Amino acid sequence: MKGSVKNRPKPKVAFANQAEAKENILTKMQIISSVLKPLTGTLVAVDGPRYETALAIRKHLPSTVRQFNKWRSDDLEDSIRQTLPVFNANANKTLHSTELFDDVARTVKAVVYELAPQVKSGRAERISAFKATADLAVRLRQISEGELIRLKRDLEVAKNEILTLNIKLDELRRRSK
Repeated sequence: MKGSVKNRPKPKVAFANQAEAKENILTKMQIISSVLKPLTGTLVAVDGPRYETALAIRKHLPSTVRQFNKWRSDDLEDSIRQTLPVFNANANKTLHSTELFDDVARTVKAVVYELAPQVKSGRAERISAFKATADLAVRLRQISEGELIRLKRDLEVAKNEILTLNIKLDELRRRSK
């Protein structure tokens, strides 16, 4: 009777496959980070080829770990695929067997974080939201400045009251002697 699969040593090809899968995962992560850098303000010419590739590929970026696992270069348009290294889908079990799962999860969160405002709202909505936030900040500053002025006035009134009461106290002490 043969021993169980778990007790047998891994064949040499398994190590090669594992290394290839890890390299595939790293390639995907590098592509995502290189796409996000031009979109988030790295010094890349806006009309340059890297920026154009980043704009073209951003709609294909995975927003979950599951999508990351299924993501393949074959799913991209030919024009984009020619500028990128080839990468394939990988199994979730493969991802978990490497030490890269947390890095992949952070990368996917970065995609969601960086692209969410662009997907959810247009430029006009973002501008109006920023203006509303700026208006609120100005109004809060005006209120706090007004409150500070009022408190300074109250402090001066209190100081004058203390001075008046101290003068009366000194006068009463002189009378009582």
